[in-house]
Amino acid sequence: MNETTSQSVEATPLFTIRVITPTRVRRFKRFFLGCSSLLDELVLRIGPDGVRVNQHDTRHVAFVDCTLEPRFFKGYRFADDAAVLQVSVSPPEFVQSFRSALTGIILESFTPSNEIRIRSVGKATVVEKIEFVPTTSTIRTPRFGSTASFSCKAGSLTTILSQFKKRAEYVTLAINHNQDLPELTLKIHIISEEDLESLEPIHDLGMIWNLKVSEDTVESTYDLDYFLRGLSLFQPDDRISISFDANRPVTMRSDGMDGRKIIFTLAPRVPRD
Repeated sequence: MNETTSQSVEATPLFTIRVITPTRVRRFKRFFLGCSSLLDELVLRIGPDGVRVNQHDTRHVAFVDCTLEPRFFKGYRFADDAAVLQVSVSPPEFVQSFRSALTGIILESFTPSNEIRIRSVGKATVVEKIEFVPTTSTIRTPRFGSTASFSCKAGSLTTILSQFKKRAEYVTLAINHNQDLPELTLKIHIISEEDLESLEPIHDLGMIWNLKVSEDTVESTYDLDYFLRGLSLFQPDDRISISFDANRPVTMRSDGMDGRKIIFTLAPRVPRD
């Protein structure tokens, strides 16, 4: 006599990711808020090496490449050490799911469902589920040479540029030699005026270091709004390196000690003859 045993399909965990401490929660939220301002679609690559966002915006003028390594998280479990789960989610929906978090964010996913369960821990614990779409597309991060570079704190540069956000369209980075000493100047293109409004050389403000240039003058112009959106990916106290070339993309980079690695690339505004 044959006996048939029916077994229910059990959910198998794909991953469990825990962000627990107020500081890490703020950094997690800030980064994805920045992504939401740049990207209409958010592609997450989740694997044994961490969570990665590696994609360009819809206008193809900016590129985000960020990895939150496993050490960034309080707990990080991924089912298959040899595989990478790549999924697409709506940026506003994803950010909204953990907007109320204060002290903890827990992300979990199980097969066979195509959704991420997100628990936001704050004054109360809120649980939400968002659907994802599996994707296999991959994009290579662009790399560009540079002849000029400097380092600064992200918040210092944001403070200077934010005051012009509603009055200007573009910002020009210019590094030149002044009596054998490199000097960085920001030029702000005011919307209502033909001339540029130039700030004082900002290395005098004590916020710039590692200022380098391999030519007499290197100058390039960028969309101010996008430039500020790129800066929003970083924490204000992040030490970032910025490199560019004449009429070439600018790259902002930071390798955080906490396991965050962020690279933001922005195409220039090339003048037309």
